[in-house]
Amino acid sequence: MPDSRRQESLAFRGGFGFALQVVLRLRGLILIPILLRVLPPAEVGVMNLGNAFAGWATPLLLLGLNTGFALRVVHLTGRAVRPALATVLAFSATFSIAATLLMLLTVHLGLLRTTLAPLGPVLIPIGLLAVGTATRELAIVLPQVRQELSFIGQNSILMDFGGALLAITFVLMGFGAYGGLLGPAITSAIAAALAATFSLRTAEGPWAFDPDFLKSALRAALPVVPLALALWILQSSDYFFISHFDGTVSVAIYALAYNLASPVLMAMAAMNLTYLPTCVEILGRGRVEFARFIDASTRIFALGGVAAVALSVVGGPLVTSWLAGPGYRESGRLLPVIVGAYVLFSLAQLQQFVPGAMTQNLAGAARAHLWAAAFNIVANFALVPSYGYWGAAWATLVSYGLALVLLLRDVRTLLPETLWQESAWRFVAAAAASSALGLFLRPFTTSALALVAFSMVSMVGTALLAAGLGLVSRADLAQLRDPRDKGSPA
Repeated sequence: MPDSRRQESLAFRGGFGFALQVVLRLRGLILIPILLRVLPPAEVGVMNLGNAFAGWATPLLLLGLNTGFALRVVHLTGRAVRPALATVLAFSATFSIAATLLMLLTVHLGLLRTTLAPLGPVLIPIGLLAVGTATRELAIVLPQVRQELSFIGQNSILMDFGGALLAITFVLMGFGAYGGLLGPAITSAIAAALAATFSLRTAEGPWAFDPDFLKSALRAALPVVPLALALWILQSSDYFFISHFDGTVSVAIYALAYNLASPVLMAMAAMNLTYLPTCVEILGRGRVEFARFIDASTRIFALGGVAAVALSVVGGPLVTSWLAGPGYRESGRLLPVIVGAYVLFSLAQLQQFVPGAMTQNLAGAARAHLWAAAFNIVANFALVPSYGYWGAAWATLVSYGLALVLLLRDVRTLLPETLWQESAWRFVAAAAASSALGLFLRPFTTSALALVAFSMVSMVGTALLAAGLGLVSRADLAQLRDPRDKGSPA
């Protein structure tokens, strides 16, 4: 699927994606303070449980077709595109609606009553949110592959900001957690409809059914289903452990730390817009060049993760108190652990693109995340009853670390030319030293001016550590600035 926009550098496209994610994350700065101050913590906990349940349902509804479609559609041209897209969308919409109705009926009839009882009054918006999110994830694939960045941005802003504004409106009208979930549910359904319309209108070919493409996409998607479920277990199952053993108020405190840590995923979300097509293109220039690109992007992202952890150590408690009130200060103490977990998750996602580009087979990634998810469940059972959300946070951090280690083993087998793993200990040392500096500075961070000043001190300290340990080179920066330029230094 040739497109002139693909000739733009990864830096430009990644920069657009990152800017979009910054804008989308601003939604949280609008939504979180209002909801946390208007709703009691128990209601906030129900909202987060509802979002977690919808997040669990989404990969089941998708069947991995968003990834399977992306891996297959890049090889289609011309009039073969629209039949493939129409077939996948029709199948997915039918399956997701039927499966959602079955899941909600099962919950309504009392499955896992103790754990899921808080969700009883909000099942309708949860179902709509799950279907809308799944359909939108699939419908936006073609614009992502074609790098229709303008449409992606508009659609994402509509879904996120529209959902936030509707949620605030419904909550202020007195609908509580139900309204907080209904707002995003409505806009996800609208965004899905617009994305499907745009993709079908801009695709070429007849309005026909293509069962052969559907079968090939499903075959490519099969490993993604256990992978997506494993990721949900790693990201969201702890909410249900905390709710079961400690109540929905603790869920609210824990979820705030997760929400504030989510900007770490901005860079990852930006890379998701462009990284797989770029990997495929660079791989065409040879394994060595591809390995250099993977090394450069991983080292730069890892250094950004070290800086993010350091900042969260310095300012976490103060920022959470500003946003949500003193009752949520414990969320700020949790924040560095959650940020660290997200960094490890994002690094694992980057490594996952290697087999995606080289073999179109994500079975290894699925295995790695399934082992990590199994460990996470055992760790939550062991730790949450005694240590509450702190046990869940540390279980998540170690689980993501395990997934990364297992993925790296497969990547080294598939692409032994990668070298960044040899310097991993230096990133660990930098993270430990910068976090220690942050803990020393935290007691002095009592005002906005102090927060800015000590955050700058933390960043300078991290930069000096990076320089002293040789974590990133100029060649790495050049490789990301224009990875298609054959004259770029390795």
